[in-house]
Amino acid sequence: MTVSPQMRIGYLAAGAVFGALWVSHSGDPIWETVLRLLVIMGVAMALSAGLRHWAARRGRAVPEHSVGRFLIAKLGLLLLAVVAGLLLQPWVSAADLWIGVGMCALVAVAGPMLHPWLAADGHRTPVAA
Repeated sequence: MTVSPQMRIGYLAAGAVFGALWVSHSGDPIWETVLRLLVIMGVAMALSAGLRHWAARRGRAVPEHSVGRFLIAKLGLLLLAVVAGLLLQPWVSAADLWIGVGMCALVAVAGPMLHPWLAADGHRTPVAA
């Protein structure tokens, strides 16, 4: 599967949103920021699934995505951000800014590379007996 320029831009935009959300809550405790991002991710994933279902019911060809794989990737991103925050806070001023930039860069670079795994539906068509 080749990654289109539009997909790369999409991952860059998603990374920028994650990074901006992280930075916008920089004064809050890490666990509050993580909970907010989890809620936002959950709502976004539910809306995406609903839109895909709606489009499929209207006859549009919609690729199926594994919600579980996207959830694993997003939780991994948050775990990396938390670990980076715990490690950087005592040593770096404006650590949350660096973490936000890092989240943006990681999603922009790793997202397109992981997309074939993320987009695989994991469902196989049953073989007739």
